[in-house]
Amino acid sequence: MSEPVVRRHRARQMALDILYEHEITHRPIPEIEAVYKEADARRVISAFTRELVDGVLARQAELDEVLGGYARDWTVERMPAVDRSIMRIAAFEMIFAREVPESVAIDEAVELAKLYGGADSPGFVNGVLGKVAEELPSLRAIMGPKEGEK
Repeated sequence: MSEPVVRRHRARQMALDILYEHEITHRPIPEIEAVYKEADARRVISAFTRELVDGVLARQAELDEVLGGYARDWTVERMPAVDRSIMRIAAFEMIFAREVPESVAIDEAVELAKLYGGADSPGFVNGVLGKVAEELPSLRAIMGPKEGEK
C-alpha cells in the first residue's frame, strides 16, 4: 500500500475506534481523543479522521435511516455496534465525501469488519453497503449537503 492509502486506512481505523468508544461509553469525543493522545503522544488525529468522526456524528440519524432501510431483517439498533460504526463511516464517505470512490469505501469497511467484527460481519457489511452503492444517485439527491458543506 502506498503511504497516502496507509494513512487513510489508519485514519479510518482511528475514526472507528473513536466512534465505537463514543457509542459504547457515551463519553464526549474530546475526552476520548484526549485519552488517545495521553496513551501515545505520537498519536495524531488527522484531518481525515476528524472529517469522518464529525461527519458521522452530524449525519448519524440520516445514516442510520439509510442503513436500516437496506439491512434486510435488521434494525440499526440490533446490529452489532462495531458493524454499525463501520457502516456509518462508509456510508458517510459514499454519500457525502464524494472524493472517495464508493468501491474504496466498501473495501475499507469490509477490511475493518474482518479485523474488528464477527465471523459474519464482512459479508453483512458488504451486502448492506452494496445496496447503498446501488442507490447512491438518489441518496445524494435526497440528502445533499447541508448549508455550509461542500
